[in-house]
Amino acid sequence: LETMLGDIRINDLTTAEIRQWHRKLCDFVGTYSANRAKQHLQTVLALAAEDFHARPPIMPKRRGRGKPKEKKAILLAADV
Repeated sequence: LETMLGDIRINDLTTAEIRQWHRKLCDFVGTYSANRAKQHLQTVLALAAEDFHARPPIMPKRRGRGKPKEKKAILLAADV
């Protein structure tokens, strides 16, 4: 199993490392679960910043352009 964020101190954590972690997590568990884990990480980092006066990194908001949406086909009366 690859290493995750556990060995990195909060003050040394960078946005790029969080992005890489999120990408690895998407491969392991899927996008939905990885996004929920990122939300939990953001909460934990905010609590650590409040309690221990640590400076957390800026959380990445978006990864690329995202999935393109499919255009909906309009059905004709003959198709219905």
